[in-house]
Amino acid sequence: MDVDTLKVRDIVSPQNLITLSSTDTIEFALKVFFQNKISSAPVIDVNTKECIGLLDILDCVAHLINITSGWSAIVSFDDWEQTWEKNLRFTMQKVSKVIDFSLRNPFAYCTYDTTIMEAIATFATGIHRMVVKDDKGCLSAVLTQSYLLRMLATNQIDMSKHKEWTQILETAPRHLGYGHKPEVIVKVLHTTRTIDAFRQLIEAGVSAVAIVDKDGILRTQLSASDLRTFGTHTTHNIFNIRTLLKPVTEFLEICRQAVGNPKSYLVWALQEAPVEQILKKMNDNRVHRVWIVDHSFNIYGVVSMTDIMQMIINKPKPDDFFPVPDSVVSK
Repeated sequence: MDVDTLKVRDIVSPQNLITLSSTDTIEFALKVFFQNKISSAPVIDVNTKECIGLLDILDCVAHLINITSGWSAIVSFDDWEQTWEKNLRFTMQKVSKVIDFSLRNPFAYCTYDTTIMEAIATFATGIHRMVVKDDKGCLSAVLTQSYLLRMLATNQIDMSKHKEWTQILETAPRHLGYGHKPEVIVKVLHTTRTIDAFRQLIEAGVSAVAIVDKDGILRTQLSASDLRTFGTHTTHNIFNIRTLLKPVTEFLEICRQAVGNPKSYLVWALQEAPVEQILKKMNDNRVHRVWIVDHSFNIYGVVSMTDIMQMIINKPKPDDFFPVPDSVVSK
């Protein structure tokens, strides 16, 4: 399927959408996210039956940081009353109050007649998903960055007419001007309390932070999606806000064990790894980013799905990305 003639209807079919009600709580939303392995869902107003936006896991993290502002520095592990109060303020908040709380989750939609190149251009702006509306304007499906990336990685989208794409696949992102520089990547010491690591994530306006040891060596990552594990607390009875006072590596270990999967979700590639290898790593591991490291595991950069979308449409890079060497600029 040639990407230039491809439309959304060619790759997306109507779905049984997972939605949330405007009166649902954050506790319920996290459970839905966890059970369905998703990070976002449309929210339907209980009165108008209209979609009023998307709730994203990043919005939940932003809400969490808002109610726990200054808490970590003064609370003790024995302060059960304060812990319980904040736990309720977090989990029992209505989802309608938290839509786009992160200011990074705008509601975007397309139709079945939207071209795939138009969708890619939208995703290149940093939007991760779009609701697909049918001919009657009703919500019908969701199109995501990760789904398009999977189609690219498995060659279900034909890019053969875009000769520059072949060159891109064979080139390391840093030679194309992509992959954030190490000095702008948010790094958090492995002994940092989890709530403070999440706070740095929100304040920096990113969806994941690198967890490093005292020598700056990459150990793992903390992403907004790790908060989904709170959706398991009704069965495991180990997750509440008090858990967030633990060191971030300990919190992550609890998360991995609770879901029966102890892997770190840390996916990495060496500095000279070509885009094709990074694309494959993203698809095979179902991750949104690949960390770029040297042979000693010093962080060199990070490449995200948004970067891949930007490569396709040749979107200009901001100053915090690697400069494009003159030797690889297309003639």
